[in-house]
Amino acid sequence: MQPYQAADPTTRAQRMTDQMAKQLSLDEATSKKVYDLTLARAQKVDAIQKGTDDNKAKNQALKANADEFKSKLKGILTPDQFTKFESMRGRMGRGRGNSGPDGDKDSKDQK
Repeated sequence: MQPYQAADPTTRAQRMTDQMAKQLSLDEATSKKVYDLTLARAQKVDAIQKGTDDNKAKNQALKANADEFKSKLKGILTPDQFTKFESMRGRMGRGRGNSGPDGDKDSKDQK
């Protein structure tokens, strides 16, 4: 079995933007801003993943990147859209929206 290989940043950003546009009813201009932001985030994630073997430093950098993304996204979305985004994060991907900084996958089962 081959190790997990993430899609390229452009593909990941487009998928996330498409999903957010659909679920949050984003208009064209907002979708473009969200795409640009998610692309920048995905590119930073790739750079962080390749940059060091120190897991603690990597986790801190990934958390800082996620926090920056969330802060900037809050300035793009309406308050209602941002609230919906926060609730959908827990259901997306690997449930990271509900997990701790170390990516505890079981946290979604602890409600």
